[in-house]
Amino acid sequence: MCIRDRFYIGQNTRGFWVAHEADGRSGGLFLFKRSAVRFAHKSAPAGCAIMFLNESFELDLENRGSRLVESLTAAIDVAERVAPRLVTFLAMAHIEWRKLSAQIYRAIVSERRNRAAIERELFHGQYTLSSKNDDLPIP
Repeated sequence: MCIRDRFYIGQNTRGFWVAHEADGRSGGLFLFKRSAVRFAHKSAPAGCAIMFLNESFELDLENRGSRLVESLTAAIDVAERVAPRLVTFLAMAHIEWRKLSAQIYRAIVSERRNRAAIERELFHGQYTLSSKNDDLPIP
């Protein structure tokens, strides 16, 4: 494992993902965590460490990541100066949307676990339940 070459990955204060090399030679802003990880894997020599940080940190060098995120950050800065209430509302809506999507995901996972338990109990793993309603959303 390399001691000198290591990448830090975390989120900035805006919630975008930051990949930053420890020596400060490269880094970038990304919309998705997997994009930051992919950037670190491509930029770092094989076997180097990737550390995920819990605290937010900012990119303090030229962005070699997503230009879209760079533009979004600039737009958010302008919007905060011009219409702070709108930005606050949109931030809260974004947070609530993430909570709702997490709840939906947990419900789907729970339904799948329950179905698997029923199949194991009733059919001892030999058959699976299926119906015409399998593709419909859970009410």
